[in-house]
Amino acid sequence: MSIDTIALRKALHLFYLKDSIRSTKLKREAKDELARRSGQKSLARHFHYPFWADAKSHAAGKSDLTESTDQQIE
Repeated sequence: MSIDTIALRKALHLFYLKDSIRSTKLKREAKDELARRSGQKSLARHFHYPFWADAKSHAAGKSDLTESTDQQIE
């Protein structure tokens, strides 16, 4: 997240957080941005991204959702 391209929703969300939580979120965003720029994976671990990729692949008829989900869990 660059300060030049921050989404209004995210800016408003940050604006209304407590100071301690805001600084924690901003630090995490900065670390993720540095990792992204250096080519590393994001430090955040999201379950939903791989699942939705598998769901889209299943909807397109390219894979079986049950098998893909089992592989993600392993």
